[in-house]
Amino acid sequence: MKKKILNEIKTAYQYVLDICEKIEETCQLAQEEVAKVQKRNQIYYNRRGRKRKLNVGDKVLLLLPTENNKLTLAWRGPYEVVETVGEVDCRIRVTPDKVKSYHIDMLKMICNDFLVVKVNCPSYVFNISKSI
Repeated sequence: MKKKILNEIKTAYQYVLDICEKIEETCQLAQEEVAKVQKRNQIYYNRRGRKRKLNVGDKVLLLLPTENNKLTLAWRGPYEVVETVGEVDCRIRVTPDKVKSYHIDMLKMICNDFLVVKVNCPSYVFNISKSI
């Protein structure tokens, strides 16, 4: 009788050890698959992704929600870049006494009072001084 109970305890203990080992193997396999998918997604993203850099003194437009609908965005500005913070954040002079930080994805550079917008192949040029 004692041998039977001892064998049952041993098999239950062995079962728990086997399950723990299988869980560890499954987690390792999942981590490897996630790493593969991340690498593949990084390759796809880097095909089109470009680094953008704004310099101090550049004129930019700022993408902000409209006053009527917070889900509708509109370009406002031009504003001046006062400082760059890190690689992707810029401090913009919003009013003469107010400076705010924005991510570079919220900004569009203005070149010599003209805004160049690229749509597929052709470039369309809009004169900012007439539209503002």
